[in-house]
Amino acid sequence: TCPLFLKITTNNTRLAKWDAKLGFMSPKSSGITIKSLRDIYPGGGNIPSIDLVVCKRYPKMFLEQISTDEKQIPTTSHLTEGEEASRRSMYDLKQQRAGEKHAEAAHSECAKELDEDAPLEWKQMVLSNSPEEYYEKLTSS
Repeated sequence: TCPLFLKITTNNTRLAKWDAKLGFMSPKSSGITIKSLRDIYPGGGNIPSIDLVVCKRYPKMFLEQISTDEKQIPTTSHLTEGEEASRRSMYDLKQQRAGEKHAEAAHSECAKELDEDAPLEWKQMVLSNSPEEYYEKLTSS
């Protein structure tokens, strides 16, 4: 089998005149240039080259969709980069507080279970200031 093959895609081909010589274009020629964005087909293959001029640069915008319980249709709003950063920091702070709340609840529940089920020696060891103090209490009694 031959390892060379010709792949023809929509964005890489153009109509030719009826008497044009068909075949590959020479590398010295400018190649196929896309004249308009309307000439590009989605899924039509690679684009050989395009001249693009940026006329105006808009700031980065973020789309926020908020859905409430009483409405099935979400409310959308456009945010600037600064507004998005402040909303993100508020959200992160809210998530951190919720995590701390759950951690504190789990800690208090574990401490309660430990206090209820722990043996007397464990409670004395926890209440002592240092291991030496605990061992002194054990040897003195």
